[in-house]
Amino acid sequence: MSRSSAPPEGGRGEVTDVLIGELSERTGVSTRMLRYYEKEGLLVPRRAANGYRVYEEEDVEVVAGLRCLHDLGLDLRTSAELARLGCGLGAPPGSEDRGAVVRAIDAQLAAITSRRRELDAMAATLDDLRGQLTSQGV
Repeated sequence: MSRSSAPPEGGRGEVTDVLIGELSERTGVSTRMLRYYEKEGLLVPRRAANGYRVYEEEDVEVVAGLRCLHDLGLDLRTSAELARLGCGLGAPPGSEDRGAVVRAIDAQLAAITSRRRELDAMAATLDDLRGQLTSQGV
């Protein structure tokens, strides 16, 4: 559940704390995966006095972005590099890392294109079969 606290002196507006259960609920990512993201350095929650992980509102966006990249078929390493490029997580990758990310995206695009051709062929076959059946009065 979210809790609000006053910002430190000179801070910007209200700070909203998000606990791991709420982050999981809001993003659809399991708490186990959130802990894995933390282990991999993609999330760096602070710890409350009771030891609970405390995330910030920006972490919701980071996790949502990682999930979106996962849904696009990218592996976690590639997603993490893209997140670092777009979400300001840590130092931006060097040119060799960017090249690896581009190659991973190219590979995923090739796989999607190949699968799309397969699906188009399947759809054409089904369309032909349907046409044959409807022409016979079925």
